[in-house]
Amino acid sequence: MKELFKFLRTQLKEIPGIAWVDKDKGQVSKFAMRPPIAFPAALIKIDYPRTETMHKKKQKCTVRINVKIVWDYEGNTDSAIEEQELEQSLAEFDLLDDVYNKLQDSIDISIFNKRLDRVSQLEEVRNDGLMVVNMMFETVVFVGL
Repeated sequence: MKELFKFLRTQLKEIPGIAWVDKDKGQVSKFAMRPPIAFPAALIKIDYPRTETMHKKKQKCTVRINVKIVWDYEGNTDSAIEEQELEQSLAEFDLLDDVYNKLQDSIDISIFNKRLDRVSQLEEVRNDGLMVVNMMFETVVFVGL
């Protein structure tokens, strides 16, 4: 799990629009004023929702990776604004595309055994001025001897 996190961290740090990459420790759900992160941020959570024992000390694990992209959003998207302002307000979609393009189909066979595959992308509805999108990827790792 550690090597997979380091791989993801390195990949996300290479994306020009990302200012902060960290393990998801609840930074955007437990704060009084603003979370102690730079925006836009990519927060990584790794889970093993399904494991299958191959033999005594080896398991095939389905890995679910949530890359939470977080902005301090101040845009406007209503029908009264000009096209240029709308383009600026929708720039987060470009960053989401960059994250997808960087991670989709990537592989490091020494760490995980199946190319990363995005399985969902969901935006959180929030009232704190933050825009949060959860991009979920899956892969497979073999753990054990």
